[in-house]
Amino acid sequence: MTDATLPQGIKVLNLISQEKPDPRGFAQNLISNWGAIQVIGRGVIDQATFEAAVKEVVNPFAEEKEELRWFYPDGWKPTTVEGQLAILQEVYVDLALNGSHVEGYAAGITVPEAADGLFVVPKPSSIAAKLGITVDPLVEGYGQLLEGSLLDRLEKQRKFKNYRAGQLTPDRVRMRQSAADEIRKLEAEQPEGDFLVFPAQTGMKWGGYSPQNARWDIEHKSENEFPLPAWCVGHILLTNPGRLEAYEILWIDCPGDEYRFEGEVGFGRCLYVRFVGGRLEFCSRWLRHAYDSCGSASGFSG
Repeated sequence: MTDATLPQGIKVLNLISQEKPDPRGFAQNLISNWGAIQVIGRGVIDQATFEAAVKEVVNPFAEEKEELRWFYPDGWKPTTVEGQLAILQEVYVDLALNGSHVEGYAAGITVPEAADGLFVVPKPSSIAAKLGITVDPLVEGYGQLLEGSLLDRLEKQRKFKNYRAGQLTPDRVRMRQSAADEIRKLEAEQPEGDFLVFPAQTGMKWGGYSPQNARWDIEHKSENEFPLPAWCVGHILLTNPGRLEAYEILWIDCPGDEYRFEGEVGFGRCLYVRFVGGRLEFCSRWLRHAYDSCGSASGFSG
């Protein structure tokens, strides 16, 4: 941007992002007729800078959306924080996790309207340390953390099928940077004990969106929201089995994960959880596909 101030540029881009019903088409029309928008106030925005900025305010995946057909179970509400803690301490009785801080942290958290409620999730750093995982549990150690702890315990709790068993290797799965940053931030803000407490929603807010569509809006437009990884979603299902225990109930995408099949170049898939044939199933799917039966889970930070 030359001469024009940054606030001027932001103002223009905000106006574009609010243009209904098609901000992307509106922006493309401006690019095609570049002379009409070169001068912004006292200065000039060059076309290359403008096009790069448009990518930051106009969701390129906005059309990847279906009308939602499946929802939460009738009357479903999350288990209380105390109830979740009791379940997790029983599930992790072999690791003797410290939850003395959980109720105190929960009392100080305001739950956003978009959240289903408060959830309790073991700290990845705590579990990794107790399991002897010496690499970063949110990056190269993430698959080991999932398979060595969460997925094994889900299988012991209920009828469960892990379709990615043995495939969660460091070169094929990782927690997305935005999710990992928020998990690390939460661990720093809640230094006591072995659990995190935070608000989250398990798919309704982003129901019908493709995972990459939901992820883009979460990362670019939603305030204090982050895409949930399977580590969080799986523990929410451990403590809230009633959330997903029938076929025609909203399945849960995990946009906070990045996954690929062997031989694929980019991370074009995410992990997700569904209920089929009387059992919970852990799978992966394309980021670009929007289904009327799925919704992306997200967490909220302070």
